[in-house]
Amino acid sequence: MLYRLAYLSRSLLKKGDGDPEKELQQILLSARRNNAEQHVTGALLSTQPYFAQVLEGEEAKVKAIYQKICRDPRHERLTILCAGEIPSRQFGRWAMAHIAGNESVDEKVAQLGTYLPQSVDGDSARCLLSLMGEMVKSQTEKQALNTVSA
Repeated sequence: MLYRLAYLSRSLLKKGDGDPEKELQQILLSARRNNAEQHVTGALLSTQPYFAQVLEGEEAKVKAIYQKICRDPRHERLTILCAGEIPSRQFGRWAMAHIAGNESVDEKVAQLGTYLPQSVDGDSARCLLSLMGEMVKSQTEKQALNTVSA
């Protein structure tokens, strides 16, 4: 059975402390490599100053990756939004899709972030997962159009 875990955390990547964009690219590169090896898929939403991430795969592998993520000093106040068995993957095409926030998304995530590290209600978690899914789909469609028109 497939398992999904989604969490929200406060990013400690700050402008002025090195290159936060370069560090984010390193996170994505490492996540894509490690997740592909474990057959784990997902998405990372990066806003300022939060991360929201979804991991999907075999339960033991997803939980092991999450435990490693918990020890990463580049963020704090990790809060699990939802975790449990799922019938199918929402982000099955990506070892780790990246979703860059925008003003609207940043505002929604910031509202959730005010509750960290306390729990976030299920409706808010489902709304965030749905939003992430829509954003990944939209980005994929735009990339496909750019490829066709190039």
